[in-house]
Amino acid sequence: MKIVVASDSFKGTLSSIDICHLFKDELDKYPNIEGVYLPIADGGEGSLEAIAYSLKGRYVSIIAKNPYFQDIKTQYYNDENKSAYIETASCAGLTLIKDLNPAKTTTYGLGQQVKDAIKNGCHKIYIFLGGSATNDGGCGLFSALGTKFYNKKNEEFIPVGGTLKNIARIDNSLTDKLLHNVNIIGMCDVDNPLYGSKGAAYVYSSQKGADLQMVIDLDQGLQNLAKVIERDLHINVSSYKGAGAAGGIGAGILAFAKGTLKSGIETILNLIDFDNVVKDADYVVSGEGKLDEQSFQGKVIRGVAEKCQKNNKKLILIVGNTTLSLNEAQDRLPCIKAIFETNE
Repeated sequence: MKIVVASDSFKGTLSSIDICHLFKDELDKYPNIEGVYLPIADGGEGSLEAIAYSLKGRYVSIIAKNPYFQDIKTQYYNDENKSAYIETASCAGLTLIKDLNPAKTTTYGLGQQVKDAIKNGCHKIYIFLGGSATNDGGCGLFSALGTKFYNKKNEEFIPVGGTLKNIARIDNSLTDKLLHNVNIIGMCDVDNPLYGSKGAAYVYSSQKGADLQMVIDLDQGLQNLAKVIERDLHINVSSYKGAGAAGGIGAGILAFAKGTLKSGIETILNLIDFDNVVKDADYVVSGEGKLDEQSFQGKVIRGVAEKCQKNNKKLILIVGNTTLSLNEAQDRLPCIKAIFETNE
């Protein structure tokens, strides 16, 4: 019997790698069971570990700016095919700072990592867009790559969330040159537009420390950014789903890198060749801390379940707790055969 374990982390309790180790310790007791263990993430926390576990390569350490322009040591991952994998949270993440203020935080360090990856010969760069403390529309990231932003006095500056409203002109020529033959992919599982009631500021910035007035100001800044991008770069980023991901980094990738946005979980499963791994599996086991409606909206469980459905595989879910019955889960994806709660 072959069992594939492909679980998300149980946030605050166990990482996806920890869960794989727990299953291995138990399944190794049964000689008739072949276990295959795949740490999984959806583009947020734990994504770099999941990629590094399954793809041969190496970690690259670098000094980069944190959300407040202070130097920190961080790392990204290079695989053997010269693709780079970078977590936004590694240098622009909420967990890196105590004083949360999305009007002042930057993604500049993320751009430093991208630039280092290009210097190391990478032509495809995946950016995981989860966990950001920023709302700068990716302007910091692309300032580090050469994009120049000017105010009405024709003074160059690096925009943060609170100064997006001051952008009067954008020159992207140096970034265009640097990214020639470089493909940047933003991995996210939200479809929020850049601005508006469902945009980056209104939906997410309060979690990053914004009060109501700051939310309004940040949204107006994102509107101005979109306006100048459309005029100077001839791209209407406001019309793209996912442009509001990670404080608008999604829009920045689309506009300044002419990159793409893809589903985090779908991309990760394809990168680790999940379809091939499960083709002869008898069961697949997956899980996360809480099973609810959101689990079927771009999360690990949905991605794994859709792959199981496609490959006609039986899926067992182990979760901390659930608000859904087995019948309700099966109504969405019939491949789910059992749900076990650890916190019953």
